[in-house]
Amino acid sequence: MYSPLSVDSAPGGSDIFDGTVSMSVWKCWVLAAVAFFAAVTALWGVMPAGSSATLSAASSLTAFLFSLGTAVWTMRRARAAERRWRLCIAIWALNCAVGCAVSLALLYLFTPNVSWDAYSYSALFFLFAPLPAGAALVLFPTSALTPEDDGDTAEPVGKITLQSLVAILDGLLITGSIFLVAWTTILDDMVFSGLPDTVRYTVVVLFPVTAMTLAVIVGLQATFRRPANPRALMLLGVGLAGQIITQGAWIRTISTGGQALSLRYSAFALAGTILIALAVGVPRPDRRDGRGRRHRGAFTWAHVFLPYAPMAVAVILVATLAAGRRLGSVEMAVSILLIVFVVVRQMIIVVENTALLSRVRRARQELHYQAHHDPLTGLANRLLFNRRLEGELAAQPSGVVAAHDGTARRRDGQRSPRPRQAAVLFCDLDKFKAINDTLGHAAGDELLVAMARRLTGCVRDTDLVARLGGDEFAILLSGDAEAPHHVADRVAQALRCPFVFHGRTEHVGVSIGMATICADTRPGDADELLRRADAAMYAAKRRADGQIVTFHLATGLVDLPASPFDDATPTLTSQDEPADLRVDYQPIVALTDHRVVAFEALPSWSSSHGAATATGAAKGRPSPDQTGDAGSIFDSCVLTAICADLPALRSRFGADVAVYIKIPPPGLRDRGLVERIVTELRRHGVPPSALAIGISGTTTGRDLDDAARALNQLNRRGVRIALDNVGADSGGFAGLHRLPVDIIKIDQALITAAATNTDQTRTAPTTLIVGLVRLADALRATVIAQGLVNPHQADIAKAAGCHCGQGPYFGPPVAVHHLTEAMTTR
Repeated sequence: MYSPLSVDSAPGGSDIFDGTVSMSVWKCWVLAAVAFFAAVTALWGVMPAGSSATLSAASSLTAFLFSLGTAVWTMRRARAAERRWRLCIAIWALNCAVGCAVSLALLYLFTPNVSWDAYSYSALFFLFAPLPAGAALVLFPTSALTPEDDGDTAEPVGKITLQSLVAILDGLLITGSIFLVAWTTILDDMVFSGLPDTVRYTVVVLFPVTAMTLAVIVGLQATFRRPANPRALMLLGVGLAGQIITQGAWIRTISTGGQALSLRYSAFALAGTILIALAVGVPRPDRRDGRGRRHRGAFTWAHVFLPYAPMAVAVILVATLAAGRRLGSVEMAVSILLIVFVVVRQMIIVVENTALLSRVRRARQELHYQAHHDPLTGLANRLLFNRRLEGELAAQPSGVVAAHDGTARRRDGQRSPRPRQAAVLFCDLDKFKAINDTLGHAAGDELLVAMARRLTGCVRDTDLVARLGGDEFAILLSGDAEAPHHVADRVAQALRCPFVFHGRTEHVGVSIGMATICADTRPGDADELLRRADAAMYAAKRRADGQIVTFHLATGLVDLPASPFDDATPTLTSQDEPADLRVDYQPIVALTDHRVVAFEALPSWSSSHGAATATGAAKGRPSPDQTGDAGSIFDSCVLTAICADLPALRSRFGADVAVYIKIPPPGLRDRGLVERIVTELRRHGVPPSALAIGISGTTTGRDLDDAARALNQLNRRGVRIALDNVGADSGGFAGLHRLPVDIIKIDQALITAAATNTDQTRTAPTTLIVGLVRLADALRATVIAQGLVNPHQADIAKAAGCHCGQGPYFGPPVAVHHLTEAMTTR
């Protein structure tokens, strides 16, 4: 609970400078006060009626002295406002004690009857007692309600708001209700009492008005301020109001010729004085243990219901009195005003609650938007994209396959609605890092925003564009009216145009991979679908021709078009014409004796009518050494085929023969890859050393980090690791210090340069090859020269120190059952 006076709590729940005492000491005060009150009330019951006035004055004097003592005791330990309000209570208690002492003296001197003129001397002290009491309530330390407490933001000073109107109405409700209670119980009789002189009349009426004013102050403080010690304010307000009311009743009694109050009034006055004495020392709630939080919640409810509490008392009291007599004009007018105030207040509360609900709804919508969208581009983020993708997969009909006539049928031959056509596009900016590093992050952000605008302008309303992170974008194409590949073509065409950002025009280059969703794609394949789209994007990045590389999840088939949007591009075959996996093997031979030491596995897929789309060397496509796409998709079926062929290869060509397969960086991100490879090798009884996993030597950045984690695990299991394309574009060295390299494959371009150039220009490539060989010897790695097409290149590779060679000169990629024939022909 915040207070400008609050400091760290001392042990026992008491603050060091707030003047309060420990809970144990305060409980002792309470026990003493209760014992005193019980003793006095017991004496009232047994003493003669004539002695009641003396006993009442004596007990009141004792209670006032007790209040004075506790106020002075706690005031010494308090600071600032905590001391000031206790000083006012001490002055009030001293004033009342002097008044009681004068009353006792008058009773002793003028017994048995004391006239009004004599009592006027003691009444003078009680008449001024409300002044320090009111000052104590005004000076009581409070703090403003914070925006966190009332659930709204702070309003500018001086601005009339609904909250300020409610505060005014609450104040009027409290004041009017307390006035109605005071008028009905005391003021009505006193105002029309017909006292003989103006002085008595003024004194008699002034006390209940003062008590009403103090009650209003307490109600407003509790409703619109946050008391530093709510317990003290409650005890102080109740005690002061009770004391002043009973003092007014006593003055009225003596002004009309009476001598003492009834036992009920005297007990009420004594209890009020005791409550004030206890208020100055009551400990605050301990903020260190959770009770402060519970009290804070209770105070919030009190803030809501306090304006209605005095009104409820007034209504009950007026209803009770109305049963016996007719209400007066004052009572009727005040009651009507209170009803009007309540109605208006409730109408304002309804309006305010409606506005609050609207703000809450807008805030929830904003939070939902922020949780599902990228803050820079406004596109969907990964979370929203994954949810929409799962929904699209779940919408695919189960057990439905496409037919040749354009319809669809279930596996049992029955017709079914045409399956939905959908796809995922994975886009990556090729030059984003360079632009971000050279032009700054502001230029990079402008490029990302421009990319987002262009992508959203290409797709339909039913499609979803998302930024997955960095410079990676994804598009979910749902196929209802327009085929997804048509939209993909439109996206690719738009991205070929230069981007205008940061005051300049740049051809950035975008690599696009697409994975299709078909009838056999299950909802659980969402992660696999994204991984395949990512793999296809990396294949497109290696091609660097701006074309879309498509992977079809159901069959594992990849489209590698020969030209942009060429109609002759191989397409996915239907389920009725299943795509067959074919793994060709190209021999790797020792350059010293031309002995076969290993094979490179080149997977490909072909349909029954001969349409082939693959990464290996096949009809109508460049060789793997030319495209760099060999093994761009490494799936479980490829691994199974290789492990199934290895025993036959080792039986035919030697027990030490190994098979090499290249895996692209996206494939190495699969956390289950290592276990799948080890499990498959064990299932076929093949030792891990019979398999060599390759990765491009130009791999860098995040791809190299992912590759290092996977390849280090495989190497520890016994699988050999190869670094491919070393020497291509002066690359190939990034992974040498990160990977457990057993094999270094020199790129064909370096061999060709050394073989075709003149003697003078041949020196540099040859020297580089010789340097690579020496480096490999230092690393105890085997060097393989790739792409050897004639004996001259083989001789150059051998002379430079290469251990093995591979290429058309030693044999083309062929199926495992044609290897013997191909090797014999060579």
